[in-house]
Amino acid sequence: MKRLVAVCLFWIGFVTSHSGMAPASNTDRLNGAIGQMILLEFDVGAPHYVAAKGGDHRTAIADMLGLVEEFRLGGFVIEGHNDALLLDPGFAAVRLAEALDGLPPFVAANEEGGGVQIASDYWFDHQAEWIGCTSLGEIPDYQAKAPERSENWTCPDHPWSIDRQYFPFLRNAHLMGAMWTPDETKAHAGDIGRALAKLNVTMNLAPVLGVSGGTTAESFLGDRTFADDPAKVAQWARAFSQGIRAGSGGRIVTVIKHFPGLGSVTDYTDNGRAVTPPLTALTGRDLVPFERPVTEYYGASAVMMSNAVVPGLTCASAEPDCSIPATLSKDAYALLRDLGWNGLAITDSMQTPAVLINGMSMGQAVVSAIDAGADMVMVKPDKADKQKFGAYLALLRSIRAAVADWVVADPIPRQARLEQSVERIKAAKTQMQP
Repeated sequence: MKRLVAVCLFWIGFVTSHSGMAPASNTDRLNGAIGQMILLEFDVGAPHYVAAKGGDHRTAIADMLGLVEEFRLGGFVIEGHNDALLLDPGFAAVRLAEALDGLPPFVAANEEGGGVQIASDYWFDHQAEWIGCTSLGEIPDYQAKAPERSENWTCPDHPWSIDRQYFPFLRNAHLMGAMWTPDETKAHAGDIGRALAKLNVTMNLAPVLGVSGGTTAESFLGDRTFADDPAKVAQWARAFSQGIRAGSGGRIVTVIKHFPGLGSVTDYTDNGRAVTPPLTALTGRDLVPFERPVTEYYGASAVMMSNAVVPGLTCASAEPDCSIPATLSKDAYALLRDLGWNGLAITDSMQTPAVLINGMSMGQAVVSAIDAGADMVMVKPDKADKQKFGAYLALLRSIRAAVADWVVADPIPRQARLEQSVERIKAAKTQMQP
């Protein structure tokens, strides 16, 4: 009973101060704000959604719409491959669904190029990029991972063949930086932006602002980075981001990542604890691209935080066992704001040992991220359950309960935190043109 009264009192204050919002019950308002702060990684490639596996892609559409209705979700990150779903005109219903105050959910994709793009599973093994060749010849020092140099090392007679018409294949960031001018990068990104818009994608989780050599073992990002020069990284990332935005006709918002920089990290953040060099070392290198105005320079609408530990920022340099990643660090978000960014800050995927420290539940991790300064949190069920629809329901309900309890425990400042994030989300979504 005390919890219910506290929720009501809390949300009365939120509604009266938040004039842009339509009236609703106190509990609905609280749940809606929490839902807006969630980016759900949704596996559209689950067998029950893929016709070739005995499923029905329209079930995925119905399930996604049901999640929007129940949780007022801020958005989905599309995972897995399901041609029929993305090409179905009915998928537009997800993009146009009303989650909170008429706000639609983001439909996000990781479209960086190379091995991180929608087309990768279809064409990556058929592309000359895989063996370090292009129509212009071999790229010096390009270290192909597979196949070995002894296998099919001759450059093909035709460049970058595409055997499907609806989505072009994009070179990885390293090759964009090595072979294309910024104008060429922008033009090719424009093609991708147009294709993404046709597939009802409204947020692209790219470009990567990591600074590294691109393909060496010194960085787990490998060829996902444009260059080892911070100024060049910024220039090519700008061209890429602006191209996506222009090609989509303004429908897609772009996200620069991963703050404060992952180019120097050798351990993969999805697998466990990863540590950057000390903040003092990042200042003259990895942080440099993030010092550019996010919207004015890149044309981006959001910044993604990294899941890496940053000595001297997320913990003291003298703490060798520190495991607090930037995603959960108040000081990391404060640094981002000190650099002048007042817009949307989102987490990287939180379903990783790098975030779920010492057995922390997802609900606890989400509360920690929001308390630290995150506006949107990227979540998904545990790997073993991610293809079960019931796992999404259980996950989202647990997160909603955890955040609601957190708000009730200290209503006034936490009311301000949610209000601030909802306003930032709303501002970013207004950039998605119909």
